Amino acid sequence: LDPATAVNDFIRMVAEKPIKYGIIGLLASAVSQVVCLTTKDWNMATISSSSVTVTMNNEKKYPYFYRTTLSDASYIDAQIAIVKHFQWNNVAVVYQISSTYSPTASLLIERLQKSNVTVTSSLGILQQYDHAVENLMSKQIRIILTVMRPTELKKLLCKAHQNGLYGQKYIWFIPGFFPEKWYFVQDTEANQINCTTKEIFEVIKNCFAIYRYFNQAENVTKTISGKTTWQIYQSFYANPNLTRIHDHLKAYTYDALWTLALALNATNAELEKTNQTLLDFTYTNKDIMKIINQKILDSSFQGLSGHVSYKKRERIEEVHILQMSGNISSGEMVSVGTYDFRLESLQFNITNQITWPGMMTLKMEFTNRITFKVKSLILQI
Repeated sequence: LDPATAVNDFIRMVAEKPIKYGIIGLLASAVSQVVCLTTKDWNMATISSSSVTVTMNNEKKYPYFYRTTLSDASYIDAQIAIVKHFQWNNVAVVYQISSTYSPTASLLIERLQKSNVTVTSSLGILQQYDHAVENLMSKQIRIILTVMRPTELKKLLCKAHQNGLYGQKYIWFIPGFFPEKWYFVQDTEANQINCTTKEIFEVIKNCFAIYRYFNQAENVTKTISGKTTWQIYQSFYANPNLTRIHDHLKAYTYDALWTLALALNATNAELEKTNQTLLDFTYTNKDIMKIINQKILDSSFQGLSGHVSYKKRERIEEVHILQMSGNISSGEMVSVGTYDFRLESLQFNITNQITWPGMMTLKMEFTNRITFKVKSLILQI
């Protein structure tokens, strides 16, 4: 759905009775950015299950926009926590120049600098992958954070392999939303990526990512509906009209419905104290919208994707620190730790521990030389 069509559909929807109290949906960030400029003029809350762009964090521009998923800004907090934990004081940020990735990269750079982490190189890329790799090598940067699509990253990784920008001295961070086996060079990409899948994998072996995660097999804790996550997913799978594609979106959409429903119930209870109800809501009634807005922000319930609550308009959710594990045919991102937004704390997994070069514990400190020590391996750059 393109933004223009979505705006047209919205206008047609609000023109029809009955009156609407909010919108659930707008999956794509590009669509949300355009439509929500219109919904605010109609005094309507919009809750998205997948629009992650940091652009939507602008409260003045999008005062009634919410999401049950995490924004890209939330993953940035976790990335910085890792960088600070391992004392990686010099990093590079390499990103794809686009309306989707540039704002995220800018925010990442800004927050790194505020956290006293030196961004030695920040490179926006259109097609100049050679230049980017040369820049990283000339500045001897070892920690590389990337913000881009899979295909563009593979082009960068190919150039990195060709120039030796990989191995024990380098740590790569990739976006967490990439699908499984994303590093495979497809036939349609062969004319753009002059590397094999094996060469790409050699660069990102043991790379890191940050992403959301919830256990669809959870069958103990009951959600707000009174059913467990497993039970709800079984009901999804029993519906022949639903596929198993994008299963996580089902959870965030489910939680979006509950978020709006609970907020409307709480708003109605609040209005009854002054002899009003939700039936008094109109597309110009700012006072009632103000209450709906606050009740959404006050959300606190056990949803399908985990506990749903907000802090400064951001969904508070535990995210996982992921690391590439396995060989080229079985490579997968496994959880090696978590970041808790409520406590602002980082915790590493005891069973699935981080794999460092040489299978040793690694602490990074930065000077002008490289030193390796057995058992407690210290990499000084």
